[in-house]
Amino acid sequence: MRSLAVSVLLFAALSAAAQVELPRMNEVVEVRLLNFDVVVTDRAGKPVRGLKREDFEIVEGGKLREVTNFSEFGVPGPDVKVEQAPPRHIVLFVDVLSTTTFERKRAAAALTALISEVKPADEVMIMSWNRRLRLDVLPTSDHAKLNEALTRIAREASADAAGQIMRDRQKSSDTPAVSRTYQRMALNDLSQSAAALNGVLTRLAGVNGRKVLVMVTKGFAMKGDPLDEQNLEDTSEADIDAARVVKSVARQANAAGVTLYAVHGGRLESGVSVEDGEADSAATRVRQTASSIDGLRYLAGRTGGVVVANTNDASRGLASIAGELASYYSLAYRATARRVDTERDVEIRTRDRNLRVRARRAFVEQTFDTEIAHQVVANLFFPTSTNALQISAKAGAKERQKRNRFAMPVDVMIPYASLSLTPEDGQLVADLSIFIGASDAKGGTSEVRRFDHKIRLAKDQLGKMAGRHYKYGLDVELFTIAGDQKIAVAVLDKLSRMTGFATVEGKQK
Repeated sequence: MRSLAVSVLLFAALSAAAQVELPRMNEVVEVRLLNFDVVVTDRAGKPVRGLKREDFEIVEGGKLREVTNFSEFGVPGPDVKVEQAPPRHIVLFVDVLSTTTFERKRAAAALTALISEVKPADEVMIMSWNRRLRLDVLPTSDHAKLNEALTRIAREASADAAGQIMRDRQKSSDTPAVSRTYQRMALNDLSQSAAALNGVLTRLAGVNGRKVLVMVTKGFAMKGDPLDEQNLEDTSEADIDAARVVKSVARQANAAGVTLYAVHGGRLESGVSVEDGEADSAATRVRQTASSIDGLRYLAGRTGGVVVANTNDASRGLASIAGELASYYSLAYRATARRVDTERDVEIRTRDRNLRVRARRAFVEQTFDTEIAHQVVANLFFPTSTNALQISAKAGAKERQKRNRFAMPVDVMIPYASLSLTPEDGQLVADLSIFIGASDAKGGTSEVRRFDHKIRLAKDQLGKMAGRHYKYGLDVELFTIAGDQKIAVAVLDKLSRMTGFATVEGKQK
């Protein structure tokens, strides 16, 4: 997977900003509001509307938690009062690697049902994976642009090496060497595909509101070798590795607060209808399809989504997903934040046990560093983060240094009035962390870099800082293809825990 490498060559300096009052030094216990999007159906799968706060229960860590916030979104109906749904952030992820042109064309036709429900305030981004993660459409609500991109992706050839090994294996004798080769290649493809998908989820992690990823794929099997008839009931080392990779995607989705929906690319497989006249080939397809669907059902189940599979027409399933994105409940509870990267299991249920509830099954608590880094990446694509510190940034012209190496000057302006200052060695000191990341025109992203920095003022300077800013200057070195870049920066005031975000476009000379 292609990415950018960002290094900071130079930083420092000062300019100036406003009058600052010293903060009171109190211990702060952070309480976070954890939000969950919830879909409720009856046993027949029909949506259930009109429920109240008291109809729900939230269990976290084996304990009932109070539902502190409650909303129902959707279209008003008889005796049903709802709120207008907030804008939605949707990513369509097309796994070109594991699907055929015919399968992608069929899926693209079905996805029009979802795209037709996209409203002007919504943002839909399309990304594809074919041994390289590619940004096909920046966030937009333009139906024509989205459908055009899906049509273009459908025509693309798949770089499927593991699939060719599988086909060769079907035509040859089943030998241990071929089996091991297939396992290695299948696990490699799975690992790379999962890394690409996790990268997409990271782009959504710092975004607020309703977040959904819809993937078209035949991958993400939880069995290391779905063709191994001798070990269908056993758990092999390859199975353990495959399950670990798939579970990492579910964890990343829950960390990002994203619901995963999947459209399985394969057609309806009965195991009896044999298109090519070879029963063994049909049985192999059935086992491989079942393994992939099991993995997708795990991902959807852990994140509150569904899988559209075993059908020759996914339109009905996509229409149902579109309905869920427009009509749902939102619940929240308060929890004390420990600020460690750990996963907490959460169960949301109704008091009426005959109803079925789908919601994220876990919340992944994150450190400040992880959370801010995710927000930096999100701002490269969905610039929505708040800017409590009121920072700003300015980028100079990007200059080519040699081959594919470019340098770009970036100045981050931080108002003195926004900073929390504490006495230290006879001076007033603000303790900051500066985060920076970059993306290119094709959606590649850099690692988010963090730099700790202290601003020091003599006590007699404080009154002179009114209306002035501190300037933190960087020369950012970019290793990438030619073209415009986007730079996102964040500043964390470690004392107040306030943050500021800014995004700038970097133009090539």
